[in-house]
Amino acid sequence: MRLAGFGSMEKVEWGVAAPAVAPDLVELASAKTPMPFSPFASSSGGDWATYKVVSTDARSDTPRESTVTFRIKKITVTSVWLQQHDSERQGEGRVRECSRKEAPTLQGLLLVEPGVHAEVSDDKRTVGGREFACKRLSIQPERAEDPHDETTNRDGSYVMTLWLCPEVKGLGIVEWEMIGGGESGSTRNMKLVGFGNGEKAEWGKTPEENTSPDERK
Repeated sequence: MRLAGFGSMEKVEWGVAAPAVAPDLVELASAKTPMPFSPFASSSGGDWATYKVVSTDARSDTPRESTVTFRIKKITVTSVWLQQHDSERQGEGRVRECSRKEAPTLQGLLLVEPGVHAEVSDDKRTVGGREFACKRLSIQPERAEDPHDETTNRDGSYVMTLWLCPEVKGLGIVEWEMIGGGESGSTRNMKLVGFGNGEKAEWGKTPEENTSPDERK
């Protein structure tokens, strides 16, 4: 099993486009590999977390940057409705329902297929001058059956590392980095730059402060 692909809007940076991904890969209710904890267990309405995303490609000398915010739009005893807004896209962003009682899965949260091998360990990660006590997930798929499959590295694998901390409101992710495969040599890093509730930042800067004027156009 392997990661299907990633990109922005209509452009595929690595792998295959979203329509080619099976529908069950975008449902947080999917079974398979669970996260170490549920980031929504103690959520409040209006919680948010903002990230800077930097993507690189061997075919381009210029990294692509965007700002992504995850916000709890609605909350009940059993569920939250999580909104994802990307500065590269117009509109309010998509909203999906997530369980507060069950931890989301790698399959649902990160769009990785259920055959991945994930190792979990305690780790510390410092972003923006703050040290977070994290659960570190080191993730790799099983080797590709086809060595010429460009959706994986030449050795049949990709590398993904995820740092999770329950202190982070909105999503629980501190940092997520991935080195993709194929000839493009694509990489992606999503790093926390702020979280809070409503209009107030508990740490870092608000989504508005983190979004550059160019990104707002």
